[in-house]
Amino acid sequence: MFENMSTLQQNGSNGQQEIDSYQAWFDSYVSRFDETRADFHAAIELKRVHSLNVLKEARMITAQLKLEPRLAHLIHIASLFHDLGRFVQYEKFGTFDDGKSLDHAELSAEILEKESVLAKLGSSDKMLVLHAISWHNKRKMPESMDYETGVTLKVLRDADKLDIIRLWVSNLDASSEKYEVLTLKLKPHPYYYSKEIFEDLCNKKLPLLRNAIWVNDLKLIVCSWMYDLNFHVTKKIVMGRRYLDKLADMLPKNEKFDDIIERLRDELES
Repeated sequence: MFENMSTLQQNGSNGQQEIDSYQAWFDSYVSRFDETRADFHAAIELKRVHSLNVLKEARMITAQLKLEPRLAHLIHIASLFHDLGRFVQYEKFGTFDDGKSLDHAELSAEILEKESVLAKLGSSDKMLVLHAISWHNKRKMPESMDYETGVTLKVLRDADKLDIIRLWVSNLDASSEKYEVLTLKLKPHPYYYSKEIFEDLCNKKLPLLRNAIWVNDLKLIVCSWMYDLNFHVTKKIVMGRRYLDKLADMLPKNEKFDDIIERLRDELES
């Protein structure tokens, strides 16, 4: 399936052909989770589409950054496979909440190793992909990284956030069929939110998901990601798609929330 990998590493050619091969394996892997229950199928399909969308977002970012073809290709591989562990996670635990199940990023890397999916990559390139996948969901990135490791992880994290924001601004309405899966069974309420989550956001910290109680907490956590975007191009995409405005429309209407939204807007425009 991956016969041309050495050629790709030498001259940057055949990138799309190689990604198509990886995607064919990905589709085959996801098909193993063929469950007739509608709720299960919806959850699996959500993550299948999300994985493909993150690949799409990563392509957009790498193109804007004008990264050299080999590095861009490795980032695209990591983007496609970053949530591979989500399917086993949901099958075993019925949730995408890592705190109530397992670390899906670590599992994603383990599955790639077990299935020998990256066998044709050189050792250093393979480790680059696995490292980015393992770290993409962590609250903070490693303090010390070389250039390629840092860029790979940063693009993956930004691309992942772009599509998760899209998912949440589109489906954090109780009428959405994806609502229950995406809200992680948090409590809905038009006005309630957790003080600790809000204070973290005000202090430019990333709130911990385990401290979330209300669906509004989830919206605030998504808002906090505006402080965690790595590239100006990503911020421009968020602004262009009006994601912050859409999040603002979903939050309780009061002066405190209006103020934090304006601070987030300043961050995106900086």
